[in-house]
Amino acid sequence: MLDVLKKEIELRNLDKPYVKLIIVDKKGSTPRGIGTTCFYSDGKIIGTIGGGRLEIEIIPFCERILNDEKPQLKEFVLDEDTDQMCGGRVTIYAEPHTSQNELYIFGGGNVGLALAKVMADTPLKIYVIEQRKELQDKNRYPNSVKLMPMPYLDAVSKINFSDKSTFICIMTYSHNIDEQILHQVIVKPYWYLGIIGSKRKAVKFFARLKENGIPEEKISTIHCPIGIDIVKGHSPAEIAISIAAEILSYV
Repeated sequence: MLDVLKKEIELRNLDKPYVKLIIVDKKGSTPRGIGTTCFYSDGKIIGTIGGGRLEIEIIPFCERILNDEKPQLKEFVLDEDTDQMCGGRVTIYAEPHTSQNELYIFGGGNVGLALAKVMADTPLKIYVIEQRKELQDKNRYPNSVKLMPMPYLDAVSKINFSDKSTFICIMTYSHNIDEQILHQVIVKPYWYLGIIGSKRKAVKFFARLKENGIPEEKISTIHCPIGIDIVKGHSPAEIAISIAAEILSYV
C-alpha cells in the first residue's frame, strides 16, 4: 500500500495525466486479487494488474478514460483472447486524474498582480509571465503563484495548451504586444482566453485576426473586453475581481 501511495505522489508531482486502476471485484481464478492497484500514464502501465494481453487491452481503455475525464467500471475476461488461461473475470475501476487547470497571466503590472492575488487561493495553478526586469521580483506575488521571468512571446512555447484546462489572460503594458501574443495563442487549444481592453480594441484585433484567416467561430471564443460587469469602479483590484469572476465561471 505504501508503494502505491508513493507512486501516486510521484505522478501528481510530475503533473501529468494518469489513470488509477483498481481491481474491485473478481470471479474465478485470477492472477491478482481485489484491491490490486496500478497506474497508467504516458502510454504505459506502471505496476501490474495481471500481466498478459489484459494490460495491453487496458491501454486504449485508459486513453478513453483520460479523454472523457470520467471514472468507469469495466469487466475483463481472462481467457485465451487475453493470453491468460485463468478463466476468471476481474472488474476494474478506472479513475482519471487529468492536469490541473492552469491560468497564465501575460503581464505582471497593476491589474496582472491584482488578478494573481485574487486567484491565488482558487483551485487553479497560477503563472505570471513578465519580461520587465523591475517586475520580476518573486516577492511581489503570492507564494502559490509561479513567476515566469521571460519575454512574453517566448513563454507561449512553454505552455502545455489544453482545450480543457488552459486559461489565458493577456494584459501587458503594450497593445502591440497584446496583439502579438493573441496571434500566437489563438491557434492553440485553450479553455478560456481573455484580453484586457476596450470594445474598440477588440474590433481592431478581431478584424486583423479575420484578415489572417482565423475562423469566426474561433474569434468568438475571445473575451474582450475581459471580465464580468459586476463592479462600478476601475481600480486594479476591482477589475481583477470582475476578471476572476468570469474565469471561475468557466472552472
